Amino acid sequence: TQEAAGRIRQYYGEIKSTSRTSAILIISGTIGALLIGLGIILLLAHNWEQFSRFTRALLSFAPLVIGQGLALWVLWRKPQSSAFKEGTATFLSLMVGASIALISQTYNIPGDTGTFILTWMLLIAPIVYLMQASLPAAIYLIGITAWSGSYWDNPGKAVLFWPLAAVVMPHFIWALRQEIYTIRTTILSLVMIICVSVGAGFSLGRTWSGSWIIIFPSIYGVFYSIGCLKFSRITTNWQRPLRMIGGIGLFILALQFTFRYVWQYLGRDYYGTNRSISGINALPDH
Repeated sequence: TQEAAGRIRQYYGEIKSTSRTSAILIISGTIGALLIGLGIILLLAHNWEQFSRFTRALLSFAPLVIGQGLALWVLWRKPQSSAFKEGTATFLSLMVGASIALISQTYNIPGDTGTFILTWMLLIAPIVYLMQASLPAAIYLIGITAWSGSYWDNPGKAVLFWPLAAVVMPHFIWALRQEIYTIRTTILSLVMIICVSVGAGFSLGRTWSGSWIIIFPSIYGVFYSIGCLKFSRITTNWQRPLRMIGGIGLFILALQFTFRYVWQYLGRDYYGTNRSISGINALPDH
């Protein structure tokens, strides 16, 4: 009845419906942007040695300018289209990295891989909020995870993964609140839990021996709890990766903790004989 329907709408709120056509457009637009962006990079790299330095500089900035022009056009003419916003934002994110790499190679600007990745990711972070796009946020998370991996033997730098990851947390929270049923939120959630797990291993795993026994159950427990609370109304597993991967991670860890080898290198007996580990690093294990 109309009365029952009114009560249902009042309880659940107005749910934004996503048609199959819209989902196909988002997927096709994103894949198309990735293929076009990577194709441009491949063509430029193949013919790069034949160009003069001035031509190289122009070609280095041309994809970036095109990507910015497309992004401005989408914000002006298609501000409500998720497919256009995701596709152009993904294309622009790739072109930022391509332009940095090409300019650095053309003018022999010094730097290492970590500096390049960090610069690239910081430059595309505003795109996430200007375009309200989740795929650039996923690219950003993957990038800072790779950056922390380049400093896996330097925990003092790798620990900066956490404030860098916090940059896209407002967008992640917004996606969970506003577009919980969309495929791009599912992809972002999947990338988030994978990158946080890997980033924790790079940034915290070498802080002290055995720290993973505390870190990873905590991470998977938090994600599983969020998935149970926030995604409780969803009935399909593919739409709640936080709960699914969090539960799988906790199960694997619980099984792993039943083996003796996990615990035999912990405790004061081990630290008393191992002089390479300081007392303050052994404190959390006790």
